[in-house]
Amino acid sequence: MSGVTVGISIVFLASLLGARQADTTALMDSGVSGVGFVMWALIALLLVLQGRSFLDKNTFATGALLFYLATYFLTPIAGRLFESAVLFVLLAGLTLTSYRKYGFMLIILAFTLVYFIMKLGQPLMGFGTT
Repeated sequence: MSGVTVGISIVFLASLLGARQADTTALMDSGVSGVGFVMWALIALLLVLQGRSFLDKNTFATGALLFYLATYFLTPIAGRLFESAVLFVLLAGLTLTSYRKYGFMLIILAFTLVYFIMKLGQPLMGFGTT
């Protein structure tokens, strides 16, 4: 519940600090498919299933991921904040053991393929102008 509270107040805080993203009033960008949310939710599940000692060692990565998931639908700034911590989440995922590590790699690979397929019809794979 505290993640949701911070997520709601983060827009106000960002506007006080002068962030450009605070000017957007949309709760969700219309170009977002939600596939990323599903992927990160599955990865969060794998991290939590690893156990308490793993979570103790990777508190920052797990906390950043759970904060991102809690604020995903509340503010467009959530993704910008998560970009700063995504490397820690990926490194934590590489330290998973057993089937969880293979599941982690499979999720990343599947997301990459789905994202690639979604961008096939766009000019320059979505990076070009229309």
